[in-house]
Amino acid sequence: LRGMKILILGGTGLISTYITQQLLARGDEVWHFNRGQRAAGFGGISFCGPIHTIVGDRAQAARFEAQMRDAPMFDCVIDMIGYAPVDVESDLRVFAGRCGHLIFCSTVDVYAHPHPSGALPYREDAPQAGRNAYAASKVAGEAIGHTYHHLHCLPVVALRFFTVFGPRQRPDLAINKFVRLMLAGESIPVFGDGRSSRDYTFVGDIVRGLLLAADSDLTYETINLGNSQPVALSELIAALEQVVGCPARIERLPEQPGDMPHTYANVAKAERLLGWRPEVSLEEGLADFVAWHRRTANV
Repeated sequence: LRGMKILILGGTGLISTYITQQLLARGDEVWHFNRGQRAAGFGGISFCGPIHTIVGDRAQAARFEAQMRDAPMFDCVIDMIGYAPVDVESDLRVFAGRCGHLIFCSTVDVYAHPHPSGALPYREDAPQAGRNAYAASKVAGEAIGHTYHHLHCLPVVALRFFTVFGPRQRPDLAINKFVRLMLAGESIPVFGDGRSSRDYTFVGDIVRGLLLAADSDLTYETINLGNSQPVALSELIAALEQVVGCPARIERLPEQPGDMPHTYANVAKAERLLGWRPEVSLEEGLADFVAWHRRTANV
C-alpha cells in the first residue's frame, strides 16, 4: 500500500520521527497530533515532505474529539503516546468509525514477572501485570482496544516493544546517559549487580515492524517486537567500553522498585504474521548510536 493517510499520536519521539521519515519517503500523507508546539523537524531532523500537525491535549477529551471530527478520515492511526486509560477509551471512541485500523504501541513492561511458569522468552499469551504506572496504562490500553475491536469491528494491532534504542534516544535513557557520562569521564549509575538483562532492540528494526503492521490486513493481534537476544547490564557496559574506547567508572546503586529483572522476546508470531525478524545486532546498533552522538554532541 502507498499513498495512505496516516495519523501519528505523539509525533516528536524517537520512534515517531523515524516512522515519519519512512512514511513520507514512500509517498504517504502524514499527520501528527502533538501536545506541545514542537513542530516536525525539531532538533535538526529533516523530512522529505510536509507534515500536517494538530496541537492539543488528549486529556481534554471533548476538544480532542472535536479536533478529530474536523480532521480527515485516516487509513491508519499509530498511537505512540503513554497515558491514562481514559485517554485510550476516548481515542477508540473517536477512531472506531474514522480510521481503517489502529496500531497501539505497547511495551514489554506489560508482562508479569516472575513468569508463573518461569519460562522465557515471553510469548504474547504470557500473563500480564502492570509493575509500574506506565505498564498499567498499557495493559489497560490493550484491554480497551480488544473491547472496541469486538464491539465496533475496529481493527487493532498492539505492538509490544522491547527496550528500543538508537540515534535520537532521549538523554535520560540508559545507553544515551552511559555514553555521555563515559565520554565526560564521569561515573555511570548502575542499579543492582549488573546481572539484570534487557532485550535491546534497534529503532530501525522497530520502525520496519511498524511499517509492516501499518500495511497489514490484520484484524486483531498482539505482537512482540524485540531483538530476541537478551544482554546483561554488565555485558552492555562492556560493549559500550569497546565502542566508546574508554573504561566505565561504575557507581553501584540499589535496584529500582518496579523494574523487570529480565526481558526476552519470543518473536515467532511477528515472523509468522508480518514476516519480521530483527536484523541489527547490539554491537551494530551501539556503533551507530555512538557515531551519531559524536556528530551531534555539540550541535
